[in-house]
Amino acid sequence: MRKSSAYYSEVGGRKNNEDSQVIVESGGTTLAIVADGLGGHANGEIASQATIKTITSALSQKEVSIYALKEAIEAANELLAHDKTYGGMKSTVAVLWMNSSGALAANVGDTRIYQFRDGKIEYQSRDHTLLQLEVISGEVDPRDVRKNPERNCLLRALGAKDEVKADIVEISVHRGDAFLLCSDGFWDNILEEEMLETLSDSSMASDWLKRMRRIAKSRMDENADNHTAIAIRLGER
Repeated sequence: MRKSSAYYSEVGGRKNNEDSQVIVESGGTTLAIVADGLGGHANGEIASQATIKTITSALSQKEVSIYALKEAIEAANELLAHDKTYGGMKSTVAVLWMNSSGALAANVGDTRIYQFRDGKIEYQSRDHTLLQLEVISGEVDPRDVRKNPERNCLLRALGAKDEVKADIVEISVHRGDAFLLCSDGFWDNILEEEMLETLSDSSMASDWLKRMRRIAKSRMDENADNHTAIAIRLGER
């Protein structure tokens, strides 16, 4: 199945870009990762880069499996939590790992994964935040999550505890599917309806991402967070 992909990462109004991203095509598999480091200054940048490097290395040359992905994410957590080089640095992460048979989506924190199919959201990862719990309980409307002052109160992050539990979901892949991985600096400035609208008006991942990026940036001020996204479209002719 043919596919197109595109990505970008910008510093926004911050001094350092603490987001990192990668797309790796190897042996019929596609590995896409977005990580958002925490801690300010250069620490977040180092944490997100270490997360990307550890997971990519752990999954290199391996067949797509939940076990391998779980181990790779745990290895990244172990590094940030216990290696003195990183001094307790932390990062969120979203991973999409797929082949022609299907895909695995994994996340820790509030970096998101979306899957779109036939003009609808087929899958959306759940943020590991206090606000997400309030959404699940019905106390907060999902439409009010953006700009809520509590939206960044994380309940899970790599490096935060000795052990980490990633949400890992098996998802089917069909011709015409589209995937978006993005840091909170991106999704906080574009609505899901706009993701779908720009997707319907685009034929390639690069065009889709360019349209979304334009909308997101139009809403950012001089203090905007780092913003990063990876777009993938399947079944391109």
